[in-house]
Amino acid sequence: MKVLNLSEKLRQFDPAKPESDTNNTLPDKVQLKEMVRRAGDMAEKMKQQFKHGKSRGKTTRLPELDPHFTWKQGFLYAITGYPQNGKSEMTNFLALLKAKFDGWKVLMYSPESSPIDELYDQLAHTLVGQSTDPKFKNQMSMRDYETAIDFLHHHFYVIDDDLLEDHNILPTPYNLRQIAMDLHADSKFELLIKDPWNTLVHDLSIRDDKYLQDELRQEKRIATKLQIHNVILVHPRGGIEKGKDGSLPVPTDDHIANGAMWRNKCDVIASVHRPNYHLDRTDRAALFASHKIKKQPLVGIPGEIHMLFNPRENRYYINGRCPLVTPGEQPPTLYQELSQFPASTFETESTKPIDAPF
Repeated sequence: MKVLNLSEKLRQFDPAKPESDTNNTLPDKVQLKEMVRRAGDMAEKMKQQFKHGKSRGKTTRLPELDPHFTWKQGFLYAITGYPQNGKSEMTNFLALLKAKFDGWKVLMYSPESSPIDELYDQLAHTLVGQSTDPKFKNQMSMRDYETAIDFLHHHFYVIDDDLLEDHNILPTPYNLRQIAMDLHADSKFELLIKDPWNTLVHDLSIRDDKYLQDELRQEKRIATKLQIHNVILVHPRGGIEKGKDGSLPVPTDDHIANGAMWRNKCDVIASVHRPNYHLDRTDRAALFASHKIKKQPLVGIPGEIHMLFNPRENRYYINGRCPLVTPGEQPPTLYQELSQFPASTFETESTKPIDAPF
């Protein structure tokens, strides 16, 4: 019986994984001393920054969140959260805010939200604030649906898992980076989202921490090279201890598998959490917390804000406000009794929360 060599199989699709270690190989005819820069070489850039200030993180369009989390070009972001706690919804919500108010374009790989038309319907639901499903009374009009489709067509790109398979392309981190670079050369985008990390095909022949170190270094590299915002959604590890009341703690970088490596390589680590989920699955309270932020004076200080998820609109509200609500046209439904809300549709994962007793 022939045994599949996974490493060999992966190398067919991921040339970044060579047969031998080439980390110490230097190119021919390169003056190594030219790899060094002195202050005078950077003088013009430094003086410009001295006069006008360094580049700061860009607003999320959520004033309450900006002190703790902003978007900075060239940064690598990790967002964590337990299954069914809304980290995908929150990330998509933040992406839509930047697309609508700042014209950002977004590239996504989100196989757990497949098929792709359903992912676009989720985005349309959030954008318009009404469902795309005819079984609900709050279905949007066809005119609004067509407007949403046109908006999403111009602002969102989604890597199709089925097309990858049809062309024998494995969704390795390297291959997705290559797709991102190819698209960016033709159609500039500002935000790259991989949701979640564990759905990618990884090289299991390399020790976890070493593999993660190498891959996250390359994820940071593509962010700086393209000057984009690179976001990776990642699950917490298993075995997290619960409180006496059955609650799970707010997940931090310490709760991610190989958390030290994520902490070392990522510029920003944040989490989305439903604090009352252990008591009531229909409870809409949510929390966004930032834990690690590089260049805090420019990007934000770690902290947390409380939100409420409104499933009728598929949107988040902070202090009773949502930027996507159009005054005079879309009255907010935030203040309706929570019992009137339909069943939660947080994320699309079939798995239950880690260590959940139910």
